[in-house]
Amino acid sequence: FKKYPNIFKKLYKVNFKHPVKNYISLTLKVPEYKYYAFADQDDVWFEDKLIHSISKLNEGYLLYGGRVQVTDENLKTIGYSPIFEKPTSFANAIVQNIAGANTMVFNHSAMKIFRKIKNHPITSIDWLFYILVTFYGNKVFYDKHPKILYRQHSNNDHGIGKSFQSRLSRFLFLIKGGNKLFNELNVSLLNEIVDNYEKQNLEILSNYNYLRNNMKYRLSSFKFLKKSKIYRQTFLGNLNLNFSIFFGLE
Repeated sequence: FKKYPNIFKKLYKVNFKHPVKNYISLTLKVPEYKYYAFADQDDVWFEDKLIHSISKLNEGYLLYGGRVQVTDENLKTIGYSPIFEKPTSFANAIVQNIAGANTMVFNHSAMKIFRKIKNHPITSIDWLFYILVTFYGNKVFYDKHPKILYRQHSNNDHGIGKSFQSRLSRFLFLIKGGNKLFNELNVSLLNEIVDNYEKQNLEILSNYNYLRNNMKYRLSSFKFLKKSKIYRQTFLGNLNLNFSIFFGLE
């Protein structure tokens, strides 16, 4: 900041020892700009990341996000985040996030939507952005081509989580009701801000509430889920979604 005073407009101090609370605090403080982007201090952006993402926003998208190229602490490539092929939509967003906050770039219209949450408790800043932008009928661009190097440390707060240990951890989180709690917070927020919603998306939200509250241990849940057109991006993800609804874990 001291070395490049003309580049940094302002720095804000955050005191929450939690990344989501810090993100929310910052988004409510920053002044109005045409574009915004989240940035983690240890990631490396490709040179064309901002130009490329803003060009997509100028095509009519409110939110840009995408894959990451995963590296170790020394920036040696060790893999990539999953690639998703299905369209972005609220029917997907209500049950799945597709891009990390560190890839996201968005315009002021998206920021105004996000600021509707005020002090409502949330669990994931990136997932909520995807939910809110699509809930109001706006377009999200998912980039299949990584534009950042996502540096992995042993103490990362969030990681790609492809290892057996990470997958087991997520399964235990699901069984213990953690995923259900996340969903309850998301749905609670949407129920509070249903002004100016898209009618189709309100129907999707209603169907999702019905699935969560009325379809436990009912074989008809599989048929109803398919009819509702709510989906995750992968075959395995949709199997897990069916499993979660049937056993009341969603």
